[in-house]
Amino acid sequence: MVEAHHAQTARLRETAPQTDMWRRRAREFRPHRSAEERDPALDAILEHVRPEDAVLDIGSGGGRLAIPIARRCREVVAVEPSESMRTQLEGQAAAAGVSNVSIVASDWEEAVVEPVDVALCSHVLYGVMAPEPWIRKMEANARRRVMILMFHRPVPPNMHPLWEPVYGEKRLETPALAYLERLLAEMGIRYEKMMLPERPDRGYADFDSALQTATRRLFLEPGGERQKRLEQVLRESLVETPAGLQLDWAEPMLPGLVTWTTGR
Repeated sequence: MVEAHHAQTARLRETAPQTDMWRRRAREFRPHRSAEERDPALDAILEHVRPEDAVLDIGSGGGRLAIPIARRCREVVAVEPSESMRTQLEGQAAAAGVSNVSIVASDWEEAVVEPVDVALCSHVLYGVMAPEPWIRKMEANARRRVMILMFHRPVPPNMHPLWEPVYGEKRLETPALAYLERLLAEMGIRYEKMMLPERPDRGYADFDSALQTATRRLFLEPGGERQKRLEQVLRESLVETPAGLQLDWAEPMLPGLVTWTTGR
């Protein structure tokens, strides 16, 4: 599924792949700044974190989880391959006065880290082509617990229906939570799952921001024929809501936290 998804993107995209695909979006992954913004997943994760723990955060992004977790434990080891994400994480940690986050500039497959108490990855596995060795490596590096956070649908799902009217074919999906559960069962891992509160679609402030986001997510060149097609679809599909403009098919996302003990 992941290979087919990537192959479809490579075949249809109009824009060239970026060296760092997260450069424009790194600020979106900084820690929440208010209690109202707080991610319920963070509270669920912190239930398994002790003050003396070292925690591994794989694909840590701009520190949304790494920085608040670091306030509650001895150390966080943040593995992050994106330079823009690492820059965001470093800046956010400095601004928060958090000094116990160490950053490993690497993909998880190549990362070399010391064993930790808890290994975590949040919304990363959707695009991993070889998830079994990825998860086995998490287990091998976790003395007590592994935690994986995934949505019940692949991301970004509310963009997927735009592909057929724009490109003439349906968007191929990547695996999501149900596939992770099947894989863990096949691997003989006995896990627990906690479904977390749904995350509503954030909506768009205006039509231009919706068009800009969809153009980027569909890898379109601005001003081209396909973007004109996209613009027409958006004009027909965006509706006013209290959260701003939303696609009329947009549905909330349901995150699930899958966790198990390693027994060491």
